[in-house]
Amino acid sequence: MVLKQNFAEVFVISNDISSDLPFFECLSQKVPMKIISEQLSYKQYSALLKNFDLIISNRLHTTILSIVSRQFFKLLNIVNYSSTRRECNVCGWNGFNFLPYGVGIKHRREAQCPKCKSFERHRAVKFLLNDDLKPESYDQSTHDTLHVAPEVQISDWLQSISDSYLSIDLFNPAMEKMDLTSLKLSDESKTLVFCSHVLEHIVDDLKAISEIFRVLKPGGIAIIQVPIWQGKTYEDFSITSKAGRLKAFLQEDHVRLYGLDFKNV
Repeated sequence: MVLKQNFAEVFVISNDISSDLPFFECLSQKVPMKIISEQLSYKQYSALLKNFDLIISNRLHTTILSIVSRQFFKLLNIVNYSSTRRECNVCGWNGFNFLPYGVGIKHRREAQCPKCKSFERHRAVKFLLNDDLKPESYDQSTHDTLHVAPEVQISDWLQSISDSYLSIDLFNPAMEKMDLTSLKLSDESKTLVFCSHVLEHIVDDLKAISEIFRVLKPGGIAIIQVPIWQGKTYEDFSITSKAGRLKAFLQEDHVRLYGLDFKNV
């Protein structure tokens, strides 16, 4: 996702890929696979590292940074090709398999940690950005963090790197009830905004994104994750029934299926 605002640094990761999307098609589109669940062959793993990008938009320009050898050696500590053991980098659990999760097209045979209940997206973002999110990387003591639709699996981690932490949600339990399309927060008040699997629930997702940028301090970071299902985003706002949305968008409370064009928003 190339972000058009020029005052904030933003990391965007989309690690949820439809199970029927071919592996190398994902690589050709520069979209990361579910790297911290199922084992990959060494050949696939090498190809993944060569094609996985972090897209960064900052004050002056847009740069695409490839994952470098440092990430290669870090990944080797998590993915073990000589055994089937798994390790959760969120809670430290280790064992032979993560738990299956989801039904139909959403089924993944290894998705959820048996201990902390984290999913692939939680483990991936913590693994990829744990070092980069340390406040000392940005010449500040700790973060002023906004956690949208807070997920218990990673809330402790976000709080541990934050001096000020606020969770918000419109319908579910959170510290404050707030609409992401109309945040009751001051301009440039947050150094970190974490928003995972939220935008697919919001009709006006561009307004939500603009609100995230409004509250970000210059140099602040927004982490946005969405499920990616196909090449092009599909929306049909005439579909309003739960049954219709379940059929069209695979979940009763979703309003679109994001595609690989999400990075162009």
